[in-house]
Amino acid sequence: MGTTAIDDSKVMQQQLGSSGIPNRLYRLIDMPQVDRMIFLGAVILVTPICLSIVIATALYALPELLTPSYARFVLGMFLADIVLVSGAIAYGIHIRKYELQSDRLELFLIVCFAVPIIVAGWLSGTHFTVALLLQYIGLAIAMPMANIRNIKALFFIMLLCLMIFSVIEVFRLLPYAPMINQPLYDGLNNPHWAWSVFISLFAVMTSSFYLFALLATERWAQRENHLKLDSITDSLTGLFNRSYLFSTGTSEFTRSLRMADQDLSCIMLDIDHFKSINDTYGHAAGDHVLKQIATKLTLQARSSDITARYGGEEFVVLLPQCSQDEATIIAERIRTSIEQAPIEHGDETLSVTASFGVASSCALPQGATFETLLQQADTALYEAKRAGRNQVSQAIR
Repeated sequence: MGTTAIDDSKVMQQQLGSSGIPNRLYRLIDMPQVDRMIFLGAVILVTPICLSIVIATALYALPELLTPSYARFVLGMFLADIVLVSGAIAYGIHIRKYELQSDRLELFLIVCFAVPIIVAGWLSGTHFTVALLLQYIGLAIAMPMANIRNIKALFFIMLLCLMIFSVIEVFRLLPYAPMINQPLYDGLNNPHWAWSVFISLFAVMTSSFYLFALLATERWAQRENHLKLDSITDSLTGLFNRSYLFSTGTSEFTRSLRMADQDLSCIMLDIDHFKSINDTYGHAAGDHVLKQIATKLTLQARSSDITARYGGEEFVVLLPQCSQDEATIIAERIRTSIEQAPIEHGDETLSVTASFGVASSCALPQGATFETLLQQADTALYEAKRAGRNQVSQAIR
């Protein structure tokens, strides 16, 4: 079976259509930009809600652990953040009726996530540990969903803040962790029980976020692969397209020149009287014939061969490490499979044949290129058509 874009497309479709929880998350990531931002806002809300609960609980149950003024400031900041993010979500729900994208909403949500964590991290002394980890996980979640320019801007803001924090700590310009009123660790380096509870809960939350970040990044990679596959695939037949044929063919041709005993052969085929099929049965029938011919090429070619649609009703099969005589045998096999298997389309049975031209790199003159190989195969194809069609012709050696 030949190497085509069909197999890669099937794998991609399986990845894009996987089932279960990842698939439901994938559908969220694949939504329009405004819908993604609404979902991202809902994810962002988790952080200020959880941290507000933690600080409020600590203020009530362990007032001696926190400095009340700073703790109330941070609590108020997180509550304000909840209101702002909720408002942004409501705004997104409103504009999604007539807009698919809003860069302002995206930037606003990113700022609402980053600023409170940076401030709270400094006041609690976790700016180089817990807060920094949360920031990076947030970046990992946002990268597949948001504009990369906004993500880079946030990253540089974080980097600038870290540099400022470092200068402040080295020169002791401000008191360290002013929100924390008691040491979080005793003389034996044992953590305060409340701090242990917080770190445990934080580990669970960040692990969940990290899992989502992994799934989001995986989906991003799948989408990129899908776009790459689309760029090299003929949309009708599923074979490689002309652009991929030339890029890969040029590489294979260069390799065959370096290795004298490994010829690169080329089969070019053209469906006989294809215009009359379109004129008689319609373009839908013509498209069906093209897809069936592509399938036959894939089945009859070798696993190392590269099958591509050259243009219109013309196809090309590249055969690495294959002599011209061996390629001619394969071309005859393909020709026979097309001739002996009429194509069914609706109530019609279409008898289809094709003409073939075969050329090999070993027969080319010095200084030849991949385009020269294609020209030789095209010339041989013309000879097959001139001799009566439905046959295989070899290039002159």
